[in-house]
Amino acid sequence: MLGLLALLTLLACGPIYDTQYSYAPPPTAEGRVCAMQCQQTEAYCARSCDLEAETCRAEQRAEAAEAYERYVRDRSRAGKSIDRSLSDFDQSYMCSSSGSCRSQCSASYRGCFSACGGAVSAERVCVAFCN
Repeated sequence: MLGLLALLTLLACGPIYDTQYSYAPPPTAEGRVCAMQCQQTEAYCARSCDLEAETCRAEQRAEAAEAYERYVRDRSRAGKSIDRSLSDFDQSYMCSSSGSCRSQCSASYRGCFSACGGAVSAERVCVAFCN
């Protein structure tokens, strides 16, 4: 019965699409140099996104450690048991992933590439539950 339910659930899922981009380089040497600068800017942007997300997670872990130490100290002074763990204080899940930030970098790159004279083509492609 459980297998049938799982099968029906999978069948109920519609196809999942992703947008894939193809790039035709600018026709001029100046345009190609410009496009290279766009690519470098996108790479820097993506690294900044990753660093921002990791910094947030590190700060949240540090705050959790401090809060947990206070909790243990306060409970110990009061003669109470330590019922919580460090993970109970960790709120790093609140940090956004770098994915949405990186998407903005990619969108900016496509605009920059086009402004340099290149052509960007978008195609919607089925990536899961395709018929």
